[in-house]
Amino acid sequence: MQGTVYLIINTDTGHKYIGNTTNMLNKEWKHHIECAKRMSREPLHIAMRKYGNHVFNIKEIDACNQSDLIEKTEYWIGRYKPEYNDDSIVAVEDTPKTFVIKQKEDKKPKNLPTFTDENRGTGKHSGIRIQSMNIETGELKEWENARVAAAEIAGNPNRNANILKSARKGYISYGHRWKLLEHKTKKKPVKGIHKITWEEIYFESKADAIRHLGNGTHGSRLTVALKSKGKYTWRGYMWFYV
Repeated sequence: MQGTVYLIINTDTGHKYIGNTTNMLNKEWKHHIECAKRMSREPLHIAMRKYGNHVFNIKEIDACNQSDLIEKTEYWIGRYKPEYNDDSIVAVEDTPKTFVIKQKEDKKPKNLPTFTDENRGTGKHSGIRIQSMNIETGELKEWENARVAAAEIAGNPNRNANILKSARKGYISYGHRWKLLEHKTKKKPVKGIHKITWEEIYFESKADAIRHLGNGTHGSRLTVALKSKGKYTWRGYMWFYV
């Protein structure tokens, strides 16, 4: 399912809110209106009661798979630093025409894991040349690979998976559309060793082995056998990458 990251702006103050949804934007906006009517204590909803719904604008700024919504939302929150999303502030209704933002007491989370370049993936699978188009300016730019693009556009090379997925699915990611300029075609040969006779058979790729021996199956057991390094078999053979 595809999701949307959206931006809500208070046109009187310039204060912003970043949210995400898998619904249509008009339905999401109606949800915020209902929350404001029900006296929600969220900063956005308090502001809506104070200034009126008519001073707020909502627009889509990104689209992605539902599984990527949280990460995309965090990216846009980091980029816009929206006042109505800040967990360290609280909105206070002082007077009918005043909306005040006060700082909350600083409470630091404990025992959170720390991720560094050393304990993250290496991104070696991202060596595909890629092109971006800025959706606001139309500017085109080519990148050596998705990690390089992610480092400059998103500020973090480890966000390369979102860029690759956007290129393959046609999504907007980090304010850009993406296109793969080349595709990996290198195949990894595999060989099977019969568990009893030790007969060896060779194929130019895993897909080739599945075509010849799979009998119409998708070959998931072959993948398991390859990863097991001889512990499991498929079609009576132990399988290895050559």
